[in-house]
Amino acid sequence: MRTPRQAYLARTSLPLLATLALGLAGCSLFDRSGDASGSGSSPPAVAAPVPTTAVYTVNKPCDDNPNIVIQRVTVEPAVTRVEMSYTNRAKGSVDIMLAPPGDPEVMFLEAPGGKRANMKSAEGISIMPKRDKVAVGETKTFTILFEPLPPGTRSFDLFEGEQGKMAKIGSGSFWVFRNVQLK
Repeated sequence: MRTPRQAYLARTSLPLLATLALGLAGCSLFDRSGDASGSGSSPPAVAAPVPTTAVYTVNKPCDDNPNIVIQRVTVEPAVTRVEMSYTNRAKGSVDIMLAPPGDPEVMFLEAPGGKRANMKSAEGISIMPKRDKVAVGETKTFTILFEPLPPGTRSFDLFEGEQGKMAKIGSGSFWVFRNVQLK
């Protein structure tokens, strides 16, 4: 049951709210004085947001070693992240590591037209001289961070140094991924 005050508010508030709603419906943040047709100015154009990060599921094995796979590539304005895995299918443990920035065997990405993105750092894998031991049957995941790829890049090659770029398929000594597609 309503109190007299609640009944009064219900009688007076609803008509007041309806009046305010009608009054606001005719309001605009844009100048309607415009031309003689009364159309006024149109709202300002809003540009579509530009994505700042693009994530691609790749699942691309190394050209020379199917145990090494690029799982995912994340392209950001300041960095390109390449998430990889190494699965040890050998008969014994294996050591894996990356060459440090500045080393002749440091990894780099190469976009069409020769634009190079150098390795900046890595997460989850050791940098030489340290090494990570991967036991038989174990899978190690890690991420390599590179300089950003040029905007609009749809493919790249990943090489372990200049020697990796020149390596023949079947040599088995370098991590080489040619024609990695970003779709």
